[in-house]
Amino acid sequence: MGGKSMRNILIINDNDDILKSMILMLQKLGFIVRGAKDGVTGLRLAAASKPDIILCDEMMPFISGYSVLTALRVNPETATIPFLMVTMSPGLMNHNLLEALRVDGYLPQPCTMPDLVEALRPLALSVWH
Repeated sequence: MGGKSMRNILIINDNDDILKSMILMLQKLGFIVRGAKDGVTGLRLAAASKPDIILCDEMMPFISGYSVLTALRVNPETATIPFLMVTMSPGLMNHNLLEALRVDGYLPQPCTMPDLVEALRPLALSVWH
């Protein structure tokens, strides 16, 4: 694929089963994956590791996915990292807010490996072209 040799993905999700499942799926596909169980840890990992792509749960305690995305977008170090919002309720998402915050896509959860691959494909093409 050219581009970066490392394919780093950060997953932020407070549901331990979903977090572990997504990490395993992406590792099987050859990605280097870090996981965070909350938004604060996720923001810290994003700033420290500068992942290529972030997948973040929409609804989490303390800091929602919207707040994580807002914090990432105002930080010049993380502002351009592609971001997928992961949600159990795609129909209830605030699409206007997501567009204003420049979300790069969303993924229903729980998801299958084909769902995950399909959601990542356009981002992967732009990041690892």
